[in-house]
Amino acid sequence: MKKLAVIALVLAGLLVAANPADARGRWRARWGQCCDDCCNTCCYTPCCEYVDKVVTCYRPVWHEKEVECVYNRLVPREVVTKHTCTVLVPEWREEKRVCTVYTSQPRDIEREVVCCMWVPTQVTDCCGCPYTVCKPVQEVQKVKCTIYECVASQKEYMAKVCYCKPVEKTYECRHIVCDCVPEKVKRKVSYCTMEAYQTTVKVAVPCCQTACCN
Repeated sequence: MKKLAVIALVLAGLLVAANPADARGRWRARWGQCCDDCCNTCCYTPCCEYVDKVVTCYRPVWHEKEVECVYNRLVPREVVTKHTCTVLVPEWREEKRVCTVYTSQPRDIEREVVCCMWVPTQVTDCCGCPYTVCKPVQEVQKVKCTIYECVASQKEYMAKVCYCKPVEKTYECRHIVCDCVPEKVKRKVSYCTMEAYQTTVKVAVPCCQTACCN
């Protein structure tokens, strides 16, 4: 069935190509009633033509210009300020001082000292035989010795004493200060404008407006 349909379409195309005047006549017979009046709104056919038409378009164009602007420029300068403060200045003085001095003085004394002495003693053993042995015997003896005692005495001497004297002092402080100085300068800036230009484009026009109206 598909093959028969394809063969039928091919034969129909051959018949139209063989007799184009007859095909155009049949098209006019079908659409002639509508296309007699070019202003009729029903005359819209699938076929159309392209004609040249001049239209106006806009494109961006960049420009440069010099403008005058004001900006603040920082200018450094040195500022000197004076300040007054109180400082302590050391001052040395000689003053008389009295101090206590300890000295060691010798002194002879007698002391009782416990001494241990070995004294021979006759003893007998278990057989009655005598023999000599030494036994420790303690006795107290007086001996002379020297001791040192600390004796306090007052002594005067000259000493240097430091005193802090308040003195007012003026000093200078230097620091940098920046001033804002307005300055006029010229700079180039870019801006955009829309420029109109004309160009020719292809516009689609229905066939009834070209063929029927002519």
